[in-house]
Amino acid sequence: MLNLFASVLLLAQASPDDPPSVTLTLDSAVKGISGYTGRGTPIGDELFLPRLMGDLVGVAPTPAEIQAFAADPDSKKRIKKINQLLEDPRFGPFWADRFATVFFGDLDKVRFQGLGPLGDGVEASILPAFRKWLAMRIQKDKPWTEIVTDLLDARGSTEGDAALAYKLSLYRDPGMEQAFAESVARHFLGIRLTCARCHDHPFDKWRMEDYYGLAAYVSGQRAERVNGVPQIRYAFGGTIEMAGMKVGKAAEVRSTSGMQGPQFLFGGKTEPTEDYMKELARLMTQRPNTQLPRALVNRVWGWLMGWGVVHPVDDFNLKNKALSPALLEAMTRDLIDNGYSLKRLLRAICNSEEYQLPLPAPNQEFVSFRHLAARKFVLGRYDLYVGKPPVRPALSYAFPEAWTPVRPRFGGSGARFMHRIPDPQDKLRNAELLVYEGKESPTPNAAQFLKPKTATSTVQGKLKFELSELTGVTACRVGSDGPISYTMVTARAELPSGSVTTIRLEGPADLVEVLRESFTALLRSAEPR
Repeated sequence: MLNLFASVLLLAQASPDDPPSVTLTLDSAVKGISGYTGRGTPIGDELFLPRLMGDLVGVAPTPAEIQAFAADPDSKKRIKKINQLLEDPRFGPFWADRFATVFFGDLDKVRFQGLGPLGDGVEASILPAFRKWLAMRIQKDKPWTEIVTDLLDARGSTEGDAALAYKLSLYRDPGMEQAFAESVARHFLGIRLTCARCHDHPFDKWRMEDYYGLAAYVSGQRAERVNGVPQIRYAFGGTIEMAGMKVGKAAEVRSTSGMQGPQFLFGGKTEPTEDYMKELARLMTQRPNTQLPRALVNRVWGWLMGWGVVHPVDDFNLKNKALSPALLEAMTRDLIDNGYSLKRLLRAICNSEEYQLPLPAPNQEFVSFRHLAARKFVLGRYDLYVGKPPVRPALSYAFPEAWTPVRPRFGGSGARFMHRIPDPQDKLRNAELLVYEGKESPTPNAAQFLKPKTATSTVQGKLKFELSELTGVTACRVGSDGPISYTMVTARAELPSGSVTTIRLEGPADLVEVLRESFTALLRSAEPR
């Protein structure tokens, strides 16, 4: 009884001008991240207001607004401004378009091409209605679970249900069922399932049954146009065929075939007699499924802070660890306990000390979340060596300065040495150089490529290297954003000692092409120590 009285008293004393209590927890969790060295001075009002308005309503303040805000002596003016902007009529449309861009891509270039004749000009009529529909719900702070339910269970015609645009956009290659599984997992759960389309995921727990179990939920749905109006026709009780690829005995992952019925990634099979979409929406949004809120808070934190706690924000997997599990858990729990409110989440983050710190700058004395995230995620799945590599390579090389010696953050490639080679145009994108030493040369798994092409050549320098090249489309690369055109160039040389050194350059095909000349120069420079 005493605890209940105390809780009621606290609620009575809480002021609308106070930030959510979880804000303190967020700041505490950030402080606990390894490498965090202390707090800096929050940015001034003249920087805070543009940051806040840009993040919450997507516009810059006028000089007069900045001047008035800076001159306001109220100690709670930042808290009040956050609350005000969350109720601003520009808030809902701005955040609706943020999510719509996740769902559809560039909103000025959306084309429902997979619908064939059905899609001719349809985006001009249903996309504005969808954006208005989503903006209204976000403005009213409808629970995220309710919004997701409405998107999954949309049915009938676009005239009656604007939310239908989401599923209509999925009628595209490689097929609506596959696009649905990959998009729903990525957009709402932060999971990239593409690798499990034709074999078990090579670096996560997902199996082909998981992929096709999610795809099977829409196996009975068909898009059509009735009196010129797009709609989806439902039929339940269907299954879907698992299209496994053909692999040899040396395959690194399991592949299979057969029919698969609907089942949710985190448990729960759906019977043929049930309404597939209502049951999927229930499984997706039920309280025990914490991956839905976890993905939302991570995406929102990433929008506000520049980096997710897990980054990329839509790539939760067993090897891509959160920078701070405690921070992610605190936001997730608070979201669940407070009705899946987007506005409360934004209020908590924007009121935090961490949000109000300066952006990273050279020679800055303190280290914030943004510093820590940049250090970790800019190198993707790699760690920098501290000092020199533990052993000397058998050959000496003339490496370009930008080719950074690294080691894998998770897993192992079998390579003795590894270099990360950044894309000159996109520092978050890279190729890899791997050096293997020993009698055996590694053989790339061609089974993971669609229609692979091969080529051979030689490079003569101080040693003679035999080159073999493999190029094709694959989704089986760590961090790949869906299927990509990928190239592996493997150079093998026999040393006078009788041992073998194999050097492999691999990465996105266009980047490898840019690096080809530098790679050839590296091979020509190689010589025994």
